[in-house]
Amino acid sequence: MDAGTYQVVFENSMEELAKFVNANYPNSKRYIIADNNTLQHCLPLIDKYLGEMKVEQQVFNIEPGEDSKSMDLAYQLWENFTDLKISRGDVILNIGGGVVSDLGGFVAATYKRGVDVINVPTSLLAMADASVGGKVGVNFNQLKNHLGYFSNPKGVFVNTEFLNTLPDREFVSGYAEMIKHSLIADNGAWQKMVKQGSPSVDFVTEILPSSVAIKNKFVQEDPLDKGVRKVLNFGHTIGHAIETLFMDSDTEVLHGEAVAAGMICAAYVSHIEAGLPKEDVVIISNLLNDVFDLEFVTWLMAENLELPLKHDKKNAGTELRFVLIPETGKAIFDQPVSMELALRSFEFVQSVVNGEMEF
Repeated sequence: MDAGTYQVVFENSMEELAKFVNANYPNSKRYIIADNNTLQHCLPLIDKYLGEMKVEQQVFNIEPGEDSKSMDLAYQLWENFTDLKISRGDVILNIGGGVVSDLGGFVAATYKRGVDVINVPTSLLAMADASVGGKVGVNFNQLKNHLGYFSNPKGVFVNTEFLNTLPDREFVSGYAEMIKHSLIADNGAWQKMVKQGSPSVDFVTEILPSSVAIKNKFVQEDPLDKGVRKVLNFGHTIGHAIETLFMDSDTEVLHGEAVAAGMICAAYVSHIEAGLPKEDVVIISNLLNDVFDLEFVTWLMAENLELPLKHDKKNAGTELRFVLIPETGKAIFDQPVSMELALRSFEFVQSVVNGEMEF
């Protein structure tokens, strides 16, 4: 798949990865950033191909989870790069999920004004979303992705065999981004998802390339996220606010779970502000509530969301801006939404999870 300055490779991806590295970095140091789960479950699947790359290898191991997307770990990586004398002619391989690609991409983009990066996504979330599009960054002061940059990788190599190594909850979390892609741009895919219900690896493997192609289309049209690419934020306004509230909590809420709740919010607001039929809100809400465990929304008061919503990057001054869908498969962006309606939409999600669905 052509992503402009790089390729997203699905077919024979690990063989193609080895060929790409050997052709483009024959005498370079290869530096791998991965988390513990990737090292245990995924690296053994590609060790053969890594061995075929006749270059020096260093591995930086991070803890899985959003806590690793921090300036503390970025600083450790910069120090490590410096100690190892990583140069601008070397290459960083981010092998892991979205946290790895976000953190590794950010550190590489800022070290010596840029070291080349290759992404090898191992989670469904990273395959469908985080490894494509060039957004890299870290969390800061309990604000998600508050520090970041646009920096494209030199290549993305997707091996869906890794999906079989994921815990069910992690696999389902990544599916949220695929649901998002269908709701904003592909009604046919959305109807397939409604019929499918809970995802299977075979189903996801079949539709993943077309889902990634949707994101790639918007990224190509708007690389710096100033216009139409903003539709990719559907469900993320309240989703990110939820993630922020749980960031320092003992309760883990995965990105896809928060976005799933956010998409129900956005569907409700779309009904009020953009004319999305009520029956579509019901179908969207029921599917998301069935596929994802959203019980965590019942542990928050709607007003808890007000402060993180005020810090959302998509705001225009103090005005909240949402992505809405007037119909499934079509999205509009930069839609002003009052704080009162945003908080009411969260109360709607709570009613869905409680089995009451009150419009």
